[in-house]
Amino acid sequence: MASIKDDLKSVVGNFSVAMIAQIVALGMSFLQSFLVPKLLDVEEFAYWQLFVFYASYTGFFTLGINDGIYLVLGGKTRDEIDKRSVESQFIVALAMQVVICAVGIVYAFGFVEEQSRQYVLIATAAYLLLYNMSGFLGYFFQAMNETRLFSFSTMISKGLYLVPLACMLALKITVFVPYVVLYVMVQGVAFVYCVFMARDVLRSKPYGAKRSIEESFASAKVGIILMLSNIASMLILGVLRFIVDEHWGIQVFGEVSFALQLVSLFIVFGSQLAMVLFPALRRIDSLKLASIYTLIRKTLTLGLPAIYLFYFPVEMALSWWLPQYVASLHYLAILLPVCLFDCKMNLVGTTFFKVLRQERLLLLVNVLSVVASGVFVGVSVYVFDSLLAAMACTVLVVCFRSTISEIALSKYFQSFHLRSLVAEIVLSVAYLVLIINVANVLAAVLYSILYCGYILINRKDVVSLITAMQKRR
Repeated sequence: MASIKDDLKSVVGNFSVAMIAQIVALGMSFLQSFLVPKLLDVEEFAYWQLFVFYASYTGFFTLGINDGIYLVLGGKTRDEIDKRSVESQFIVALAMQVVICAVGIVYAFGFVEEQSRQYVLIATAAYLLLYNMSGFLGYFFQAMNETRLFSFSTMISKGLYLVPLACMLALKITVFVPYVVLYVMVQGVAFVYCVFMARDVLRSKPYGAKRSIEESFASAKVGIILMLSNIASMLILGVLRFIVDEHWGIQVFGEVSFALQLVSLFIVFGSQLAMVLFPALRRIDSLKLASIYTLIRKTLTLGLPAIYLFYFPVEMALSWWLPQYVASLHYLAILLPVCLFDCKMNLVGTTFFKVLRQERLLLLVNVLSVVASGVFVGVSVYVFDSLLAAMACTVLVVCFRSTISEIALSKYFQSFHLRSLVAEIVLSVAYLVLIINVANVLAAVLYSILYCGYILINRKDVVSLITAMQKRR
């Protein structure tokens, strides 16, 4: 049996590969986030944001098949899987996505009068087909712990878009339509790459129609809970965007969405790394999970509060680059704690709930959080007409979800540290108090002092983490 040192080496090694790829993808996404609003006016950019918003929910239409593949195959190698079964389910999933895509296009033409929204829906339908089928193969790669393939497909979908984006910047194209078209096309390239890398599986002879549907249904039955949990997780922030669009219109939606887009970059970064952890942790003996859980939790507890330091240079750069989005930067300041608590939820809560096959508990936590978000945001908007209160409520719900999940897991692993939980919340509150009441330069200095003090107080944990990393080598 492999030692815990070997297991840690495997997990950290795969995690490092994914982290490099995701850092590259994160940088590319930042460039995209900075360039597109520079070219488009506020209204055109709002429609671009509406497309990105709708596109983020296309995974719902897999009906759990992708997630089921991920859970069922997690921890197996390419030689161990039933290739005919995967090919059969791929065909069923493809047929289903084609039908859903067609229905979406018909709905857009038949029931949506506003031309810009109509175009957004048509593009979303096309993106749905390409993204969900890329996702099927991406989850397949992840389940087999083929981290490099999945990471590279992510880099293609993010990085390749910069080429046409640079051309549109040079040509000064100021309408959102070409940006959406090229975004969909780049996802098509990522899909072709995934198909090529899975060609040995997709060349397999599929089972008959009846068995193919039965196996797809079995995967969907396993994955539907995780899929619903993921959708519920996204809706915690999505509720805010839906209500803002309905209550204040497309321009305010665009301003809030720009702030949420910057927050989402870090959230996606964390969720993609979490997907790498799952298949690696599935291979590890359950007795060793507690040690790895403690290692990951300590690392995040010490590192994630540094996120708040990034606000100050980002705010300065964006104020100069995108002066028309000053309001968005104020929103970003309030929403930034979402990065800390959502990233921690993805990397610790969601990942270990899945490893322990506690998808129902994960779903319960996420659904309760969505309900709370809907109630609090709804009251803030429709009763008090306050956008700031709505955003503050969203932050509180995200914090509550992460904290409750960590308490449940710490109880399971008998590794509970109340001090670290309280410290994260105190640092977050201190950041918000400083950013609201103190000038940015002074706030940056004061928070830096607080964070350095926090690291100094926890210096023993820092030393133990460094020692653990050195032993891995």
